[in-house]
Amino acid sequence: MKKSVIVVFIVEAALISLFIYMCYGLIVKHNVIERIKNSVSAAASHKEKSGSSEARKRYQETLAIAKLITPEREDEFIEKALSEIRAGRLKEALKYYDAVVKANPDNKRVWSNRAAVKTALGDYTGAVKDASVSIEIYPERGAGYLNRMEAYYRLGEWQKAFDDADTYIKAGKFDEKDGNRKVIIYLYKGELLARLGRCDEAIETLLYIEPECVSDTDKSYVYNWLGWSYEKSGNIGNAKECYGKAMQAGSEYAQERFLKMGR
Repeated sequence: MKKSVIVVFIVEAALISLFIYMCYGLIVKHNVIERIKNSVSAAASHKEKSGSSEARKRYQETLAIAKLITPEREDEFIEKALSEIRAGRLKEALKYYDAVVKANPDNKRVWSNRAAVKTALGDYTGAVKDASVSIEIYPERGAGYLNRMEAYYRLGEWQKAFDDADTYIKAGKFDEKDGNRKVIIYLYKGELLARLGRCDEAIETLLYIEPECVSDTDKSYVYNWLGWSYEKSGNIGNAKECYGKAMQAGSEYAQERFLKMGR
């Protein structure tokens, strides 16, 4: 589920952010954000300069691209990055995003997008930093919370991941076009509540989104975590029922749990 979801978020959120970017312009800089951005850029520069020959080559390529980026061409290079993502060339996409950051750290589109790519490439700590900058300079764009949630999830920071998922949901930014994203975020929230031991809340959240889970992947996800939450709550009958539904959606994990619980 994870990598494909990230790419969908990048492409969809970038199109939305382009409209907002044109309408509202740049947000005024704050000293705290400047310190974060400078520390992130400095750390990235140090890592690139002191790394392997391949990293040094990439750093030089990034600098060369950055020199080509004028304010009028920033969106053009962000679109180049999106094209690389669609082609599955995430490292090339990251190079374009790095170049835009070097050319203009105040670009509101790039931080969240780069966070998502870093998560897909396994740089979860870097993704958290980038997403945090995105949230600070562009709070009305929900993608920063989504991408930081994903990075925290990969780091096993369940409470922090839950906080970002909950913040996004409470912001109420969903509309009719956000059906799939809504399902994904509520599934994450339900799982995270279960991982935090808040099983009753997990069950409530998962039951709320269960009617909107139409694909086998989503059904497997929701019924597995419902089964797990019911099992941990001591409700074995409901746990078996949910694991049975997950098995119908093709879940091998549910079959293992069902068999361990006995018939």
